[in-house]
Amino acid sequence: MFQRRWRDRIVCALAALALPRPSRCILSASSMDLSPAAKFFLSGRLAKIRTEVGRSLSASSRTAAGGGGRFTIIFPGAGGPDVLTKELRSAVLAQNPDGGPVEEIDWTRHRGSPITAGFDSGAVGEGCADWLLSGKKKPDAVHGIGISVGAFAADAFVRRCAEELPAGTHVHLTLLDPFCGLGIADPGYGERRFGGGRGVSYAEQYLNTDDPVPFTNDALGRCVVYDVTGAEERGG
Repeated sequence: MFQRRWRDRIVCALAALALPRPSRCILSASSMDLSPAAKFFLSGRLAKIRTEVGRSLSASSRTAAGGGGRFTIIFPGAGGPDVLTKELRSAVLAQNPDGGPVEEIDWTRHRGSPITAGFDSGAVGEGCADWLLSGKKKPDAVHGIGISVGAFAADAFVRRCAEELPAGTHVHLTLLDPFCGLGIADPGYGERRFGGGRGVSYAEQYLNTDDPVPFTNDALGRCVVYDVTGAEERGG
């Protein structure tokens, strides 16, 4: 109990330094497992991100929500889309040309400090799910792909979809070298949560264990793990 209070005090203090103090609203129907301190300091910010993401997708998405079929969404890391994420999108489309639309989300405008990046990412994922689920015709299959800290967005996205879509809908989570620490007070968030949503059909992690970035080198117990550390494609 003392350790939990100590951790909550740290995240409160750092969040207060990093951000303007938001309103004290609490996220409704959030799929993220947030501590009381995180809810107190960040809920207003996260609710705003979630709403803005849904609005921006409605205005700019290549795909209309409610189109049915299969839907895939790629959440890049904190640096945003790059040549590799565009290559990934092309590969997903080429693998299954009739597999439905593939969206790539640039969430950099919603990213705050390094301390809040995981929280912000999760809110982006929930906003994407809100948008997708707002359509009249629900998708038959959903695939969320998260890269690095984009793993929080992908996990939140598939969790929300799995909770709201009809039973039997195929909900697939893919995590590519996921960053698993939430803020500074919850380094085990990914191990505890990623891939474990009720109704998620299949969750997989692609892992390389020589990454110098902390919280990215451990296998996740709730995912099927593919260790690609020594893969030929990486020059291993």
